[in-house]
Amino acid sequence: MKIFKTSNGAIYEKPCFDSQYTDETVFGTEATVLEECGRWMKVRTFYGYEGYVTSDSVGDGEVGEYVVCTHHTDVLPAPEYQYAPILSISKGARVVVCEAEDHGRFFKVELPDGELGYVRKSSLKKYCDFGEGEFGDRVVKTAKEYLGAIYRWGGKSFSGIDCSGLAFMSYYLNGEVIWRDADTDKMTMLREMTLDKIKAGDLIFFPGHVAISLGGLDFIHATAGGNGRVSIERLGDRLKTEGITGVYTLKTE
Repeated sequence: MKIFKTSNGAIYEKPCFDSQYTDETVFGTEATVLEECGRWMKVRTFYGYEGYVTSDSVGDGEVGEYVVCTHHTDVLPAPEYQYAPILSISKGARVVVCEAEDHGRFFKVELPDGELGYVRKSSLKKYCDFGEGEFGDRVVKTAKEYLGAIYRWGGKSFSGIDCSGLAFMSYYLNGEVIWRDADTDKMTMLREMTLDKIKAGDLIFFPGHVAISLGGLDFIHATAGGNGRVSIERLGDRLKTEGITGVYTLKTE
């Protein structure tokens, strides 16, 4: 199994650096190698997205049971704070924890290709631990943790995130995988509903854009317009300039 081993690397449309940036790799998640072309690999992510990454951005390993739950955290070479980090990884990164060993405030972790490191316990939780409350409320809570993050085409971290990246990460961190683009034709895990029945966590689609409903007329989204950040808006304000193309909720069957 191949695992992304760099923190928030780029997935390109073509095998060259001046190609369009289409998605962001997240440390510790799975990728299938489809083709090798010199210093490049064509990969398919676990959620079905395809593109090109540099060969040194993936390694051998497994998907960890733990996930980073803070904006980012450091992987240190020893279980002490005064060392320079090996790397810094962001929310959503998957980590393999060596649970048999106790290192106080730190977990010992195994990185792709077998390198070892240490991560603060307070930065990790088991991926299956999605917390209390209804799914939609948890999605909204997660989305709000990205408030203020700048808009970045293809991004999926607090360092920069786009509209579908925000929707994807907010669902993924609560146990559901949706398509990574604002494309309703590929959202087979969702069903369309009417605006009058919208609830927290449902997705609102505009032309080429997606937002997460807070329930009622408010929504949260990552936008290139306005202040260029993850922000909360009123639906009525957006409808003055453009219409919605659909409202979707997670299928329960």
